[in-house]
Amino acid sequence: MMELIKSAVGLEGLKGTVIFHLTEKEQEFEELSAFRAEYMRTHLPGLVLLEFEAKDSLRAGLWRLKERHDIDVVFMGTRAHDPSGKYQKEAICPTTSGWPPMLRVCPVFDWTFKSIWKYINQHHIPFCSLYEQGYTSIGSPSNTSPNCLLKREDGSYSPAWYLEEMSSERSGRS
Repeated sequence: MMELIKSAVGLEGLKGTVIFHLTEKEQEFEELSAFRAEYMRTHLPGLVLLEFEAKDSLRAGLWRLKERHDIDVVFMGTRAHDPSGKYQKEAICPTTSGWPPMLRVCPVFDWTFKSIWKYINQHHIPFCSLYEQGYTSIGSPSNTSPNCLLKREDGSYSPAWYLEEMSSERSGRS
């Protein structure tokens, strides 16, 4: 999603941007944390990455972000078909009661799993190596495995973008 925003406003337009990431450090794939660090260093130099522990919840993390940086707009990677996407009706909308007052902007809200991978591959956007190993939705190592629909006869897995059954994007997550 950051590459999509960067293509619209340029790296210069992102100056002052704070990237908020909710994480469980002990419950994260090493490949994912290494990718995020490298991506920030090479593709988003000078931007601030704030990582909050997931125990705080997204709501609590956004409240802390609002208090520290007084932001009015938050870009999110939520899609309409995501489990949390069912609570949002449009790609751009204000937060609801109980959440910090800000505008939610979800650039990929109406995108499908297939259209996201098409964009990533066409524009040569870097991504975590786990997606090349058959992972189609990444949670913690304890509840995530490669998508069984991508398993090859030899026991290896095809990359995520080979998934044909879009409703099975979250297969491999428990």
